[in-house]
Amino acid sequence: MAPNTRVTRKWELFAGRNKFYCDGLLMSAPHTSVFYLTCILITGTSALFFAFESHQRFWVQTKFPAP
Repeated sequence: MAPNTRVTRKWELFAGRNKFYCDGLLMSAPHTSVFYLTCILITGTSALFFAFESHQRFWVQTKFPAP
């Protein structure tokens, strides 16, 4: 293959309405608002868990020595 020849990826030829990110590694539906809402809900739930529960479970109950 010549150095100036560009390889066309399969996702670049895809005729659908999906959106591709990270050079074709991530694919999402055309409605990105649902994707962002899902990411916010997952991140928010995880943050609330680690803010309120992980302190009690991992530091108080296991009695790790404080650094």
